[in-house]
Amino acid sequence: MSLDIAKMLEEDNDPTLKELCQKLNEKYNVQASASTMCRGLQKTTKVQSNPKKKSLHATQAESLRVQTLRVKYWEQVRDVAPENLIFIDETGVNLTIVRTHRRAFAGKRAYGE
Repeated sequence: MSLDIAKMLEEDNDPTLKELCQKLNEKYNVQASASTMCRGLQKTTKVQSNPKKKSLHATQAESLRVQTLRVKYWEQVRDVAPENLIFIDETGVNLTIVRTHRRAFAGKRAYGE
């Protein structure tokens, strides 16, 4: 079972302890508390007890589709006079809708999107 939990974390290292407990219950019909899951992860899979802060990276920004759209946008905007441009201030936009921490195996970085 510990290898299966490690495999679950390799596939998706974003779930909370509670979500891992739910996955374990769905797969093996075993009830476990969050503290039991935490101890089990520490002992059997060498996952660090405190989730690491994710190294966030916008993967979609590198896609061919987004790069093509950028080129088309700049071709359209290139001929617009600067006095006709309107800029929208997005400082009030909340970007914290993603989880900021993930679990990672000892010595590994926690990546996220």
